Amino acid sequence: HSSGNDSDHHDDCRKRYIGHDLDPLISRTLRSICLTVILLMAGLELDPVALWNMSGMVVSATFVPCFTEAIAVAVFSKLLLNFSWSVGFMLGFVLAAVSPAVIIPSLMSLSQRGYGVAKGIPTLVIAA
Repeated sequence: HSSGNDSDHHDDCRKRYIGHDLDPLISRTLRSICLTVILLMAGLELDPVALWNMSGMVVSATFVPCFTEAIAVAVFSKLLLNFSWSVGFMLGFVLAAVSPAVIIPSLMSLSQRGYGVAKGIPTLVIAA
């Protein structure tokens, strides 16, 4: 049964998410602060001696995964989503840039429990 204008009803049914009504400036500032805290915590976990000894491995562990992830995302977005190559590579590099925000907190948790610390694995991964 419909009466009058249905557009009011549809406006109430829009999907809403946490922070939907948050000012974009505040949202952007909070995201920047979160990223800064994650990277600062990661930097404090580094062992300078182990980092210097593994400098070549750190460089390769930085660029190889980034480019591999970007190329894989570009190929899959081209094949599956029919995106252009430039959009696929942009998506790939954005995802590669977000990966440390996922990896670093869990790696810090594992290193606090002592996993891989003797071999310098947390230092290598965080530095990369």
